[in-house]
Amino acid sequence: MFISVKKIISVFLLCCLVLSGITLFVACEDFDFDISFENRCFTTDDGFVCYEDSKIGMCIIALPDSEEVVIPEFIRDKPVKQLGYEEVSIGLMQTHRVDGNKVKKLTIQHTMDYFSVSFPNVETLVYVDILYCINFGTNTAIIADNYLVSPSHYLSVELKNLTNIILTTRNEEGFTNENIDTVYIPDIVSNITNNTFAHSEVLIVTS
Repeated sequence: MFISVKKIISVFLLCCLVLSGITLFVACEDFDFDISFENRCFTTDDGFVCYEDSKIGMCIIALPDSEEVVIPEFIRDKPVKQLGYEEVSIGLMQTHRVDGNKVKKLTIQHTMDYFSVSFPNVETLVYVDILYCINFGTNTAIIADNYLVSPSHYLSVELKNLTNIILTTRNEEGFTNENIDTVYIPDIVSNITNNTFAHSEVLIVTS
């Protein structure tokens, strides 16, 4: 029986297509197509769960399991911009709130937005370079004795159990903010480390 070369080539190509399809199917079964929000997050070595938003920047959505937490200024060499995050996608809007219930001592090192976070049990709040931690928006810096206030001033976190604020600095030179000329310090501030205001020409006002 005579079989044309054209038919042989057609059968060969068909077999190749079938084999390619089987290979692709097996590969797809092994490949993880999970693009959920959780799968796009990552966890740092010290236990912070983070998500990097293309517009906002680096967001923290979960804290380490510890009573003492230092919010990092940078993660993967990128500044931390926000605590909490709102996931928005087709047919979905979900707020990922940072649960700080376990935290009793909280250290803040820089300015960021407290988008969705709670610290109901924080007793001690440490500000490292207070003039760098808060964007006051005026020449007068009033340190709140029971709130963390975002740079936008409309997002705040109440610290119901706060009994102690410590002001310290990360180096001997301190931090200078030329926009601030007066700092009001409440009675709840128990300790101010030397050089915290060393190179800042500010008037310190206490209660």
